[in-house]
Amino acid sequence: MATPPNLPLAPVAYEQRYIDQLNRILTLYFNQISGVVPVTAATLNININLLPTQADFLTMRIGDVYRDTSAGNVLKIFDNLYRTPVTRAVTITGIAPTITVA
Repeated sequence: MATPPNLPLAPVAYEQRYIDQLNRILTLYFNQISGVVPVTAATLNININLLPTQADFLTMRIGDVYRDTSAGNVLKIFDNLYRTPVTRAVTITGIAPTITVA
């Protein structure tokens, strides 16, 4: 996560150099916070009992993960138009019903 920049102190009179520097700093900051940052994880454990199902479409947001009980509890991502299944290997492990995506 990007931390807010330290902004330079403003001069008493207008200086183009100060405004240019301020614009560069703010542009860099906004590019950092609006950029897509990949997340790397070795494993992801999800309790499938806590995931919504296809019955919860009305309350889902784009990108929400849900389990499709009509397709054998397949893990899918809600995209509002299509139901795109996760293409990674999914296995059920552990004592509790947990899905591990590796």
